[in-house]
Amino acid sequence: MRVLFSTPSPAQYMMPPQLGDTQVNCGPDWRDESAPDGRVLSLATPAGDYDLAALVAKLPPEQQPDVVVCLVDASWRNVPRNLAALRCPRVLLVADTHHLRSPLIGMIRYLAAEPFERVVFLYDRHHAPFFHSAGFRNLHWFPGLTFPHGDAAVLAARSVVREPQVAFVGQTGPLHPRRTRLLGALTQRGIKVSARPLGQREALAHYGASLLGFNASLNGDLNLRVFEILAAGAALLTDGLAPASGLDRIFPDGRALTVYRDEAELAAMAVDWLRHPAEAEALGAAGARWFDRHLSEARRRAAFQTLVFDGISAPEFEFTAEETTRVFFGGDTDRLLESVMVYEGVQEVHRRQET
Repeated sequence: MRVLFSTPSPAQYMMPPQLGDTQVNCGPDWRDESAPDGRVLSLATPAGDYDLAALVAKLPPEQQPDVVVCLVDASWRNVPRNLAALRCPRVLLVADTHHLRSPLIGMIRYLAAEPFERVVFLYDRHHAPFFHSAGFRNLHWFPGLTFPHGDAAVLAARSVVREPQVAFVGQTGPLHPRRTRLLGALTQRGIKVSARPLGQREALAHYGASLLGFNASLNGDLNLRVFEILAAGAALLTDGLAPASGLDRIFPDGRALTVYRDEAELAAMAVDWLRHPAEAEALGAAGARWFDRHLSEARRRAAFQTLVFDGISAPEFEFTAEETTRVFFGGDTDRLLESVMVYEGVQEVHRRQET
């Protein structure tokens, strides 16, 4: 399967997953680059709106895509247009509708303007009902799809000897006040926290060398860090999320991770796991087994191909019958959009102030 992958992120920040046998990446942070044999490796695009069909026309016949995948988030740095001119399946990966500028209204408008055969929610499963209520029916959920590492890199990252510490890779500071506060609660208890600004490959090794891995959601997102920590075999400490997030759906028995509710519980759990390293290692190993079973390199690609061409999600990632039949406001789009605008405002308040 030949894939054209359009992304708003540079490779050194969020590497694209390898979804096809061959793949060309494009976006505002990519360059026009070719291999010595002339194969196109990547293509540059403008930031913001651009004609994706015109970009596809630059590819030689042997690299014309079997599927076009567009990752679009509320940064609006990568907004492919003219999708209707393409004659292959078009897949939208919906990312980061839980913050930034007009994340939901903007995404609904974009989806109404561009024809996609499949719409896949990555981190914000709980927002899918808004899109269903707006009339979109080709909705799917695939957490962990954007995990960029192959099996060999995952196995290499899993260290036999692990540092007795809580590892964290990600942003803190004013944009993430809750996460900053939770990390502070750990250090105040004298717990060794190793928080580093690392690229994704280095982050995987950092988690793989640590006994515990810390995660905190932002506005209820089931983020990629969850799957990075599980893949690396560290014992995952993550916050509890509402049922609509899907966290309880894919981890119904809680054997692959530990869920905390507040900073006191987080700190107490971290202290307890560090005092019992063998048990922490067993938890991390259970998480690694879950990852290998559900999100190995071959399974990710096979499940994605089935989703693209057959419209069938992996069983563990399917929406429930109730989720695919409930329609807010009886299908009154005006009322729906008015309410989503209010929701966006409340969501931004919640990012800054939990209660």
